[in-house]
Amino acid sequence: MSRSGESADGVRALRGYSVVDGGDVVGITQRDGDMVRVPAWTVIGHNLILGAHPADTMPPNLDVIANVDSFRFYDVPDSVLYLHFGFRDSNAVPDETELGIVVTFLNDLRAAGKTVFVHCRLGLNRSALVAGLMLIDEGYRAKDAIHLLRDLRSPLVLENRAFERYLLSVDRKRRADAAA
Repeated sequence: MSRSGESADGVRALRGYSVVDGGDVVGITQRDGDMVRVPAWTVIGHNLILGAHPADTMPPNLDVIANVDSFRFYDVPDSVLYLHFGFRDSNAVPDETELGIVVTFLNDLRAAGKTVFVHCRLGLNRSALVAGLMLIDEGYRAKDAIHLLRDLRSPLVLENRAFERYLLSVDRKRRADAAA
């Protein structure tokens, strides 16, 4: 990033963004002077919803909220299981063992018929990393999981290239282990 806050690819960090604007989350990046908007949440697959911090709104009929953001300031209905994993959106991928435990647990809940909502601040990087691992755990190839997340949620999903590279490496390792 330059001193103006603009990166080499023209992405500029916004200040003073609102979390929810008319039911849509307002993105925190700007491209060519346009505000980027992503939905508050997106149904990704069977019992899997990926989304943004539900400050003003959350998906209906949830059984589990998996918050991978570093904070929480919303009410959770009594009937919903709330889980918090404070992952950072940085070039350092969260602990592989912890990610594996989280993904296995969330997929076990889904297999038991529970609807899981995975969210971070905007539902683009940290929660997409977890959702991508969940899909890989189901048998998706990483590239197909990434394409699905970007196609359904936003082309901005996994702009954190360290997270994208990690998903691809996990997939390569699983396929090599299966072939051995």
